[in-house]
Amino acid sequence: MDPLVANLLWAALLGISLGAIVGVLVAAAGKRRVEPAERSGGRAFLSSFRYVLEGDSEGALEELAGRSSTESDALATSFALGAHFRRKGDLVRAVRLHEGILALPGIAADWRRSAEYELGVDFRRLGMFSRATESLERVLADAPDHREALRELREICEETGDWERAAAHQRRLVELGASSPILAAHLHAGHARKLLVELRLDEAELALERAFEADPRCADAFVARAEVALARGDGGAAAAALGEAHERKPEVLPAIFPLLEAAFAARGAYAELGAFLEGRLERTPEDLSLRLALARHLRRRRLAPEAARQLRLILEADPQEAEARLELGELLLDGSTDDDLRLEIRAFVDCGEGGRSSRAIVKGPGNPPRPFLCGDCAMELTQFFFRCPRCYAWDTIARAQGPTKRVARVASDHGIPRRIGVGEP
Repeated sequence: MDPLVANLLWAALLGISLGAIVGVLVAAAGKRRVEPAERSGGRAFLSSFRYVLEGDSEGALEELAGRSSTESDALATSFALGAHFRRKGDLVRAVRLHEGILALPGIAADWRRSAEYELGVDFRRLGMFSRATESLERVLADAPDHREALRELREICEETGDWERAAAHQRRLVELGASSPILAAHLHAGHARKLLVELRLDEAELALERAFEADPRCADAFVARAEVALARGDGGAAAAALGEAHERKPEVLPAIFPLLEAAFAARGAYAELGAFLEGRLERTPEDLSLRLALARHLRRRRLAPEAARQLRLILEADPQEAEARLELGELLLDGSTDDDLRLEIRAFVDCGEGGRSSRAIVKGPGNPPRPFLCGDCAMELTQFFFRCPRCYAWDTIARAQGPTKRVARVASDHGIPRRIGVGEP
């Protein structure tokens, strides 16, 4: 090729290349000029939201680390991601995410406080109560009126048995108008029981005074008073306190029945427990718990026919009442040869009501004994609690509704008197 032509071709190629490079650089410069404006708005949120959809908390944190801490959309998205992990039960990832937010440089105080609170909740769900307490106390050091942190700390104290501190947090919540003073009575009653275990009876009574100051109607506080009275050997005071507890919360009877037995035994008048129960049955003859408690009392006093009669009233009203069926089984296993008991058991086997064989009442399978229900979370329970073991709500558990109101009519139909002799066996 002619050297001149070759030089011209090389010059043309070089010019084209330089033009392309200049064009790329100009376009890149233009892109860089637009990028900050775009990323400061909607693109920041969309970029963080992509990590949420992908479930990539590490990627979200890397994205956040390269941004200004004033980008509220991205931070709000990261908190939503943490809540998502917690709902899924992926608490370890939630902890890592909230710790990563706290590690961001220059993060605003309100965001840092929110991250500390969420971290405390994560640690509590993991059962790491000391770590949770540390995080939540840092929140309160920065914001003493933080209601959610106070509530979490109070519940942690309840779960760990630190009733005194739980009551202190509750007082602060009441001052802030964020909770009812009635709850404080339960917490002081719990504190009294803790002191009772440590045999600090005088201090336990002081705690009970604070409980009644908070709520003079609290059945839990009356039960705690009975426990302290029994520790002092005062059966009369214990029986009176338990009677008050039952008046205010009839559902509590199955839980306090052993205490009632101990109270009347401490008075040297165990047989009088029957009169106590019968007196209450006169007012509420449909109460299955009272009738079952009376049957148990009569069986322990070896008044087998009277006990069987009470059990028959319960089972004819509700053949699937499992607790009464179990008690009847215990009565049969006692091996009594009493003629009256034989007649009473025969009434179960030979009689029927409404086409239902009473033999099925004795022999058929009963329902699982879960007679109590939480009104908040609908958890079924085998026994009564003042505080639900699932949702931690106070005073939400009651006896589940059933066919118990038939028992008064059944008693009338059989001509059975409401009062039974309570003389010594």
